[in-house]
Amino acid sequence: MDILIVEGLEKEFSGKRVLDGVSFRIREGEGVGIVGKSGSGKSVLINALKGIREYRPTKGSVIYRLTLCGCGWLDPPSMSDLPCPRCGSTSRWIEELDLWEMEGTEAFKEVFNRTAIMLQRTFSLYSEATVWDNLMEALRLVNYPKNKRQERIRQTLRRVNMIHRSRYIARDLSAGEKQRIVLARQLVREPVILFADEPTGTIDPKTMEMINASLRAEIDEGLTMILTSKWFDTLRITDRCILLEDGGIAAIGKVSEILDQDVMDEFGWVEKKPVPIGGPKIIVENCSKIFYRIEGVAKPLQGVSFTINEREIFGLIGVSGSGKTTIGRIIGGVTQPSSGRVLVRMGDEWIDMREPGERGRGKVTAYLSMLHEEYSLHHQSTVFENLTTSIGLTMPEDIGKERVLRVLKAVGMDEKRIDEILPLYPDSLSEVEKRMVAMAQALMPEPFILILDDPVVKPDLVRSILRSREELGQTYLVISHDHEFIKAICDRVMLIREGKVISIGDPDEIVRLFNELETPMGAGATDTEGFYGFGE
Repeated sequence: MDILIVEGLEKEFSGKRVLDGVSFRIREGEGVGIVGKSGSGKSVLINALKGIREYRPTKGSVIYRLTLCGCGWLDPPSMSDLPCPRCGSTSRWIEELDLWEMEGTEAFKEVFNRTAIMLQRTFSLYSEATVWDNLMEALRLVNYPKNKRQERIRQTLRRVNMIHRSRYIARDLSAGEKQRIVLARQLVREPVILFADEPTGTIDPKTMEMINASLRAEIDEGLTMILTSKWFDTLRITDRCILLEDGGIAAIGKVSEILDQDVMDEFGWVEKKPVPIGGPKIIVENCSKIFYRIEGVAKPLQGVSFTINEREIFGLIGVSGSGKTTIGRIIGGVTQPSSGRVLVRMGDEWIDMREPGERGRGKVTAYLSMLHEEYSLHHQSTVFENLTTSIGLTMPEDIGKERVLRVLKAVGMDEKRIDEILPLYPDSLSEVEKRMVAMAQALMPEPFILILDDPVVKPDLVRSILRSREELGQTYLVISHDHEFIKAICDRVMLIREGKVISIGDPDEIVRLFNELETPMGAGATDTEGFYGFGE
C-alpha cells in the first residue's frame, strides 16, 4: 500500500522554479533514492516532503496515508489492525492527510513529528550530553511512550553498533561515531518515514559501509526510506531511484536501471567513489607574492597557508585575479613566492620548493604534471607518440605500450578503442577522446601530483580524474570557475579572495559561501596577474 503520494509538486525561489511538476508514489517499506546533479532539486524535494516550512511548495500536494488513533498517534497503514502503542486502543483507521493543507494545525505537527530527517553535514547532537541522553531527548520531543523509551534506546544503539558508547559524551566521539548517533537519533523515534539527505556524504569508507548496512537493515525491517546521495554504494541499498533533471523527473526505475552508466552519461552525472585520504602531501606556509610595475606594487598573494593531503582532490575557487593561478604556479615550481615556502613530501622526505636543481624542487617537478585549458597534444605526432616520445619519455616500445594501455584505461577509454587510436593523429579523434588522451598525457610520467588550471569541463573529464585517482592514487589541485565541477569532484575546497584565504571546507559549503560573499573585484586585481601572463 502507498504511504506517500506526491502530486504536481512545484517550488520557486525568487521567481526561479527549482521543482517542476514532480509526481510519484512511495509504497510502505520501500527504499527510494533521489538522484541527480547538484542543483537538480534533490534537497529541496526532501525538505518539502518532510514539511520544512521554508520549502513549502508553490503548488501541488504531499499526501501521507497513515493509520490514525484518537489519541493522536500515527503509524504506517499496515499497523491499522494492531493496538495503538501509545494508548492501547484497537479503534484505529487509515486516512489520507494532505501535509501542506494542514500547515499550522495540530495534525501537521503530529505528521511532522512522526517522520525523521537526517541532514547532510549536520551532527545535530547535544555535545555535552551522553549518547543515551541524546536519544532520550529525541524520544521526549516526539512524546514517545515513556514506558518503552529505555528499551527502544537499547534496541536502536544495537542496530547501529553503538551500544558500547551509550555513556560517552557526544563531543568525545569520532566523526564516524557521531554520524551513527545522528542516524540513531532519527531511528529511535520509530518514524513512519525516514528522510536522509546525503547520510554518508562526509564520512570515511569504513563508516559509510556501516551506515549503508544499517540503513538497508531498516528498510528490510519495513521502514520506508527516501534518501539522496552522491555515492552509488549508498544509492544501491534502495529499491528504486528517481532521477531529477532541472527540477523535474527524468526517469523512475530500478536502481540498476537508473544507475546504468549510459543513463548517467546522458544526464552528465558521475559516480564518485570514496577513496582513503592519506596524510599531508603539500604544505603551503605563509606564502606571499609581490610584483613591481610602473603603476605600483601588486600583491596577488598575501600570507596564504593551507595543506593538501595525499590522494585528495583539493579545489581552489575565487573570482578572476584572486590569486588562484599564482598559487598553482608556486606549488608547481614555476613561480617562486616572495616570502613563505611550499613543502612537498616525496616518500619520507619533505622537499622545499624554493631550492633549485635536481636536489631541490627537481625531485618534485619530475613527478608533477600540469593540465591547462588548452590541449597540449602534438598534432603531427600519433597518439602513441604523444604519450611517449613527444613528452620526453624514452623506454622500450613494449613497456611504453603497456604503460599507455594502463593509463588510457585509467582515464576511462574503452580497451578495444585504445588499440584503434594509438596509430591515429589527434585531429582524427573525437573531442571526448582528445580530452582523454590529454589527461593520459599528464598521467604518463606517473606523477604523484596533478595541477589542473581551469580545464574544459565535461563529464568525461570528471570520470577520468576520479578513475585515475582511484586507480593510480594521485593528489590533485583543481583550479576552476565551474563550481558544479568543483562540487562534483573535490574532497575539500578553498575560497581565496584578494590573495587571502577566506575559508577551507566542504565543497558545497564553500561554493555557497562564495555565492554569498563574492562580487567581481576591480579591474586592478584582474590586470595584475594578466600583466605578468598569469591571468586566470
